[in-house]
Amino acid sequence: MKITYSRRLMDHYKREAKRLFPLEAFAVLLGFIDGDSINIAGLFIPENQELRSTHQGISAKNCNMWFARGDLVGKKFGLDCLGEIHSHPWASTYSDDRSPSDTDWDRVGQLGTKIHAICSIRRYPTGRTISRIKVWPALPSLREKVTP
Repeated sequence: MKITYSRRLMDHYKREAKRLFPLEAFAVLLGFIDGDSINIAGLFIPENQELRSTHQGISAKNCNMWFARGDLVGKKFGLDCLGEIHSHPWASTYSDDRSPSDTDWDRVGQLGTKIHAICSIRRYPTGRTISRIKVWPALPSLREKVTP
């Protein structure tokens, strides 16, 4: 599977995530699937996220609401709702980790999306802020059961 997107599109999201730092930022990934390629062609970035976000996350209720709105916007432009992207603004604690958390994997399973992405945000003591994005395929949520 190949995932394609423009640098300009993801730079737009990064600017929004940096603006909201230290709060978590969210957007819906819009695009289309062509054979074995997933093409991200647009974003739905909800307005006034800072009123519903914290530095520790965004509630499932808000994610579901924004995902539904993003789906409607995408349909107007002939695009499918592929997944979501959100920031991990606490990345400096975890050394620029762009790995999905257990909560992230659970949300992907609940939404039934094709992909999801994590944008790590790191702010240095000098004030410089960097961001990096990693796109992940939507894998089914697995539960471990350890037996004696």
